[in-house]
Amino acid sequence: MLRPANRFKKDQDFQSVFKYGRSVFGANLRLKLKPNNLSASRFGLVVGTAISKKATVRNRLRRRLREVLRLKIKAGQIKPGFDVVINVKPEALTMEYQQLDKEINELLTKAGLC
Repeated sequence: MLRPANRFKKDQDFQSVFKYGRSVFGANLRLKLKPNNLSASRFGLVVGTAISKKATVRNRLRRRLREVLRLKIKAGQIKPGFDVVINVKPEALTMEYQQLDKEINELLTKAGLC
């Protein structure tokens, strides 16, 4: 689980990134980011019902994504000072953990966060 300092706390945080952030697209994930004035990068995940109608399936995908992000933050691979929203496409449901890790790494590199 991500530490509270690395998570969005309010819906307003999501809305701000959606409105003012820039987008980076991958094959199965979309990333929107916006600079913030904090000492840590914060993350939000959007896994909608279009992915699956079952909450357990959506939550498992969220847990996998959070774990990938937690390990990257712990290793110091992500630059501080950004708000990031990761939006999941339906194709991501079939991806293994290593594939998610690789795609997130590519997106973060493309966005200039690694």
